[in-house]
Amino acid sequence: KRKVEAETQRYRAEVAEKQRRLLDSEKQIKKVTGEHRRARQELEEAQAAHAQVQQDLRDIENSRDTAAAEVAESRGQLLKEQKARHALMLRKERLESEVVRLRSGLEAEQESTREQRAEQESTQE
Repeated sequence: KRKVEAETQRYRAEVAEKQRRLLDSEKQIKKVTGEHRRARQELEEAQAAHAQVQQDLRDIENSRDTAAAEVAESRGQLLKEQKARHALMLRKERLESEVVRLRSGLEAEQESTREQRAEQESTQE
């Protein structure tokens, strides 16, 4: 009878130990499942943040490319305007030279006319 009681007690102790291990395993499973859920959520958030960063980068690159194109266009326009301004300056200089030449010619002609009148007046007297 003692032997049966000892076996029964040993059996109960084994069953109690197995139940304790089972409860511990279930707690660990719940813990790991919760950690897995949190890790999955963090991964999804990280992937969403990564996708947003990639979109932001594409937007920045597009803005950079647009700005570069605008700068190139502005440089081209500036060069055209500088070329036109230079051409206008050259034309202005040529016209000023022509005005000076024409004035000199007019003054010379007026002086010649005055001299001729003076000669005519002096010969008439």
